[in-house]
Amino acid sequence: MVNIVKIAVFSIVYATSVLAEGPEYHASNGQIFTGKPNANGIVLTSKHPVSIYKEDGANSQWEEAPEIIYVGKSCDVLSTAKGAGTWSWANGGFVIEFNGLTLGFPRQELDAGQGSNCRM
Repeated sequence: MVNIVKIAVFSIVYATSVLAEGPEYHASNGQIFTGKPNANGIVLTSKHPVSIYKEDGANSQWEEAPEIIYVGKSCDVLSTAKGAGTWSWANGGFVIEFNGLTLGFPRQELDAGQGSNCRM
């Protein structure tokens, strides 16, 4: 009986932590992101750190940090690693584009509060 209670408590704690992170999104480059809605759309945060160059004149340096992508209701995107871009969706998933770089998220839906906007 004690083991059943322990398993139940562990399951509830684990499920709560998974739900608190938000849904997972798997990008075509192998990155995994979790998503959390905000007032302007949704924030995607990479589960694993990436190398990000922080420009600061003579103090510029590389930093290891999770990539954060702000996906807006008006089809705009801002990434801590890749800069500004756009996003669009279709029945087969959604795509984020940054100045020549495309991240595909096949067979996944993203609700940034865009309604029927941002269609491919």
